[in-house]
Amino acid sequence: MNERRLAMILIFLLIASNHSPSTLDSPTGDASSPPKTSALDVLMLGNSYTSQNDLASKLDSILTDGGENAEVSALTGGGLKLYEHEGRARESGNQWNFSLNEPNDFVILQDQSQVPSFPTNSEYWQDSRDAAIYLNQRALSSDGNTILFMTWGYKDGDSNNQWRNPDYPTMQLHLQQGYEMYLENITTQSEPAFIAPVGLAYKHLYDAIANTGADPSAGPTPFSTLYSSDGSHPSIDGTYLSACVFHAVITGESPVGRTYPGQISPPRALELQETAAATVFNETADYLYPFEIEPPGIEFGPDSGSVFDIDPGKTIGLNFNFTNHAEVDDTALVDISGPEGWSIEWSNSEPPEVGHTYDAPSDTAQWVGFSITAPGVSEGYPLAESLHGFSMRLITVSDGMRDWYNFSLEYG
Repeated sequence: MNERRLAMILIFLLIASNHSPSTLDSPTGDASSPPKTSALDVLMLGNSYTSQNDLASKLDSILTDGGENAEVSALTGGGLKLYEHEGRARESGNQWNFSLNEPNDFVILQDQSQVPSFPTNSEYWQDSRDAAIYLNQRALSSDGNTILFMTWGYKDGDSNNQWRNPDYPTMQLHLQQGYEMYLENITTQSEPAFIAPVGLAYKHLYDAIANTGADPSAGPTPFSTLYSSDGSHPSIDGTYLSACVFHAVITGESPVGRTYPGQISPPRALELQETAAATVFNETADYLYPFEIEPPGIEFGPDSGSVFDIDPGKTIGLNFNFTNHAEVDDTALVDISGPEGWSIEWSNSEPPEVGHTYDAPSDTAQWVGFSITAPGVSEGYPLAESLHGFSMRLITVSDGMRDWYNFSLEYG
């Protein structure tokens, strides 16, 4: 997991509701998962919306086809709500608890199909919100991130909750709002969570038909055929659309041209792929996605701009360390440059301006020391209190990621 994420940190030291959801299916038994050997690990926690047509395998296939070394697993039970996932996750020896203790790049949370659409004063909604907070913390504790699986409204609205969700557009709006409020409760600037807007991809197809004046739910339409016969659970088309949305959210790459199930015709597969791409890349500009966050790269510990004092003809010693926070060993080229007439020395055979390649073992600090000698005063130069800039650069050998730390010496 996260093998490609490399962070180098260098630190320089100067020496000196009352409405119950309707019943879906009975929960299935606990699933099992093999040891992790992949580079991209995704764990899905959901219910029959996730298990129907085996969404996990569809997502695994499309990620693999796109070049990812992925392993997607799912723990599901019919009708499970987020707080029921939380209950299982808190049980010692439970598969949910075990899987959340494993390293996962992403943990996908799918709530029961109605609960997120309920008013926020509903006990069901509040219990799921609290569960999302807990499950997100579990994901973070294993160095992963949470993706909320925004589901879709029922094709003809929720007949059990007509007062709240009389039709598809209303239910979709309430689901969107509910998942967005879950997100507000679990995301921070330093530890963001994300939404996969699958329901909005359904809405994309609904709106395309409604805008022509036709009824998207009447007869077989690109929208209605996303559903199985109950108007709630996904057909194979709906499951594949979900997989395409997740692919786009996770990778930042279009699913157009990726593999698709044999039950889907090529034109329909392309329509679903393009729908997912349009939803993620064109229609949800207000959402933050994983691919929009720069992966941890080479970062200096201090901010540039430090100023150290030095007297004419004197030498100052500096030490710095760098740490490779990736899970694989690497090497890094470090070089130092400064103004003419100033002497930079270290114990390596290569000149500082050329640089030396250091080992960068995973999670191990490596120290490098060097010294700088100021020139003596000649004909009034350098001027007293003048600043002279130096730059240190680090480049990782594996992928060329780099960063700089710039500092100054104040003369005299």
